[in-house]
Amino acid sequence: MRNRLAAFAVVLLLAMAGCSPAADSGQTDLFRYKGSYVGDNSAVGNIVERLPGSKDFRGMELKTAEEPYGIVLRYAPEEGMAPGEVYERLFYNAAFLFALVSNAEWIEFQYGDQSVKVTRDALEDRYGTDLRRFSSEEELDTFLKERLKDVLSEPPVPLPAER
Repeated sequence: MRNRLAAFAVVLLLAMAGCSPAADSGQTDLFRYKGSYVGDNSAVGNIVERLPGSKDFRGMELKTAEEPYGIVLRYAPEEGMAPGEVYERLFYNAAFLFALVSNAEWIEFQYGDQSVKVTRDALEDRYGTDLRRFSSEEELDTFLKERLKDVLSEPPVPLPAER
């Protein structure tokens, strides 16, 4: 009887481990959230927590009371990063959010006492494409890495003055 109970426990643990997100290689792909909406705080939170800078993520507000819908993301101040690196991360993350969250029209990034608001229209105009057209994380990542320096040379929004 003990052997059966022990065997059952082992099988149950293996089955549970096999169902966990970490065991499913597709679970780390951000594009499983493609088509999410601003009002889905679970999806938006999961996206943000998988983007660069998530260790400094402090909270978010989803603005769904009236259109255009938007997202406010609060981060701890970026210590040890040059402003260019912060903006590169900001535009990279905004592109992923606009690609995945269908009805997001603007995103406000708050870093300490600084704030940058990016609109879908401005970023897509600067990139020259509808960010919703991408179908994989790898495809969007490659596109962004090829074009981020150009976007930073002429940002689609005014950036805060350096201190």
